[in-house]
Amino acid sequence: MQNSPILIKDLPSEERPREKLKMLGAEALSNAELLAILLRTGHRSESAVQLATRILAGGGGLRRLPDLTLEDLQEFKGIGPDKAVTIKAALELGCRIAAAPREANGAVNSPRQAAAVFMEELRY
Repeated sequence: MQNSPILIKDLPSEERPREKLKMLGAEALSNAELLAILLRTGHRSESAVQLATRILAGGGGLRRLPDLTLEDLQEFKGIGPDKAVTIKAALELGCRIAAAPREANGAVNSPRQAAAVFMEELRY
């Protein structure tokens, strides 16, 4: 019996990253599922989610992903120049959002709002 990859299109719709995001929101997805959406496709032997999982594991996890160069990313089978650039661009946007000063928008009315205000400063 041949080992064929599990294709995302063969998964139930509630397990497909794009559909799951539409139904439940981005916060419901795993890091690998979010990265798989950026990748769009895997390659012959693995799905985009499997490829994303391998990148996260081989790259030292989510926190280390921004440290990978374009060349580092392209060392993963299935990642060419275009996918590497897509990943780096998304990571840079995330870094810029995290570094951008938050606008004061009034009173803090809940612990969740307080955490959101101070999270980036307290994270490290």
